[in-house]
Amino acid sequence: MIIAIIILTYLFVVIFDFVPIVKSGKKKEYLVYLTFLMISFTVLILYNIGIKVPGPTGFIENSIKKLFGV
Repeated sequence: MIIAIIILTYLFVVIFDFVPIVKSGKKKEYLVYLTFLMISFTVLILYNIGIKVPGPTGFIENSIKKLFGV
């Protein structure tokens, strides 16, 4: 049931928010928006079917430690 709500919500977003961006002809904005939309949709569906999705905090902490030697 929750997956159906997610799909309907994303369908609503695509129809009322994404389609006008495509029609405006802004190619870079279209690609960035599509990328974030697909990533968020995939992560949300995976989370709801029970697959553990790793967070970015470990990568960020390790990068900062290597960068600044903290």
